[in-house]
Amino acid sequence: MSEFTELLSLVGLVDFFDELTDENELNRTNYLQEGKRILSLARVKEKRNLFKTDSLTVRLCNLKFPFLANHEYQIYLQIEHVIKNLIKKRLKTVHSEECLIKEGIPFILSFSKDCPGFRIYPAEGLSGSTLAKDVSGSQNIIALTIEEETFYVPCTSQKRFQNDDYHYKCNPNFRIHMLHADTAFFALWGISWLNQLKKEALEDTMVSEALKYILRNISGCLMKKRWDADNLPEWYAAFLADNSYIFDNKTNCYILSADHGQSPKSENTKTAYHSEIIPEPPAESPVQLSDFIPDIINLVSLVYNGNLISAKDLLRKTDSETYFYLPYHYEKFILSSLQYFISNVQDIKEEEKHRKELDGMVARAYMTKRNIPQHVLKEMQCSELNKYFGFIEFDEEVDLKSVDLVTKEFQKLNHQIFHDFKNHNVALRFRKLGRHHASGLYYPSINTMVVDFRHPDSFIHEYFHMLDDTLGDLSLQCTFDKIALRYQKLLRNAVEEEKKTGMVLLSARGKYGINYYLRKCEIFARCGEIYLFRILHIVSSLLKPEETKSFAYPDDDTLNSLIHHYYSSLLDQLKDIKIDKRKEHYETALHIAAQ
Repeated sequence: MSEFTELLSLVGLVDFFDELTDENELNRTNYLQEGKRILSLARVKEKRNLFKTDSLTVRLCNLKFPFLANHEYQIYLQIEHVIKNLIKKRLKTVHSEECLIKEGIPFILSFSKDCPGFRIYPAEGLSGSTLAKDVSGSQNIIALTIEEETFYVPCTSQKRFQNDDYHYKCNPNFRIHMLHADTAFFALWGISWLNQLKKEALEDTMVSEALKYILRNISGCLMKKRWDADNLPEWYAAFLADNSYIFDNKTNCYILSADHGQSPKSENTKTAYHSEIIPEPPAESPVQLSDFIPDIINLVSLVYNGNLISAKDLLRKTDSETYFYLPYHYEKFILSSLQYFISNVQDIKEEEKHRKELDGMVARAYMTKRNIPQHVLKEMQCSELNKYFGFIEFDEEVDLKSVDLVTKEFQKLNHQIFHDFKNHNVALRFRKLGRHHASGLYYPSINTMVVDFRHPDSFIHEYFHMLDDTLGDLSLQCTFDKIALRYQKLLRNAVEEEKKTGMVLLSARGKYGINYYLRKCEIFARCGEIYLFRILHIVSSLLKPEETKSFAYPDDDTLNSLIHHYYSSLLDQLKDIKIDKRKEHYETALHIAAQ
């Protein structure tokens, strides 16, 4: 025992210091438990799903869509091709009427179960079945009846024919309507798909917002008009309100708002834009619902009023003929919605693949190291970063003075840009990441952000990954879709242009191939960086300067404008988001304008 310890013992202070040491040890142990609490989310947090139910994702994934093309028209052809091929493939297996009843008809009914207003049955015994067989060469015919109009649909056509009326030369008064199977049942399935989406939207706000977003993109003919408020349904008024219309008492009309389509202007990193000025109404007379195509109005009613679409909408009658076809606006809505949801399902698959690669790495950077030196543990526990994160870990090789500088810079940046946002369900770890071939990592599901302390400029990129994941997969929401599509197009174009010169920017495969850069969560983080260094002109050691950026940060006026609008709204709303660390899930009211 030292003289000093002996002196303390004489005055009765040794036991006190022992108790104090034990208390400090207990506090540090409890602090390490916080890291384990966050890590334990890996065992209980399910893989992220786009929907609360599996019905949509399962139905889409079972169709086995290829990765979608770059151009919208090609995408639509891809989607339609997959669905029509499935219909034809299944009907080719029909070899008899009994087989048709057992396999063909149940398949079609399940395929279009949410499309009311039609019935299908074997055409054998009907007066037109013989003519239908002669026209198509098929021995098995399905009868499709809509509003007492019967169409004959061959299961396997052996002869070419058009969707039209047919008759024998000897009896021109007896006519039958003929349809190709893929034409008829693609239309029925498309209506079923829209009705199913509407049912999902009643319980899932993400699906509801997606429908409204897709509708806005195809309803241009309804915009920039004065709408007569008399007899205007409430559901249509809600649609107008979502599209920047306001009510003008002077004219008793709904008029497009003055700030419609304007981009927010940055002023001291704060959004300052809005106008209450009502523009002068256009010279033309106000319009009513009856002035427009019923199909587009029906789609607005589907999304905002809950009226489902029926098979009878596929009929167009004249005095002499009856037509069956999928109206243009319906087809556009169907294919646009399929494009949106399929791309998200595929993005989820790529993200899960990337997560598995992260989990399989040799050194798991998300796990707390053992035997952390006491002086490092004390710095972890006392770090000011604990105000913003639930757990902080420093590698024992970390220069603690450098960490102090990073901490002060983050505090300023978080206050000015992220509105003092805090998330105590996230762990922040400073490590060496040499083996990972990355300067930063974010582990979704377990809410762990890792930064190589030798490269702090990766901090902001990973921070945007954290925001995306913990705020409800923002990159998969419809409000981010325009940015993602524009970015993907620009990146693909850059890769193709480099190929022409003999250079390969990105390989088709590999961990950091083109699919890695096209993932929406990766686009979200990169565009967040663009917003800070290109739009707000932020200079920080936590953010790589623009001059060091590569092809993965395209400079495009349209993209920059979309980024400006989206991220200014998002970051402004962070000040209203509160996260309770006792709960794994939380609610937030993020409503980012999808313009």
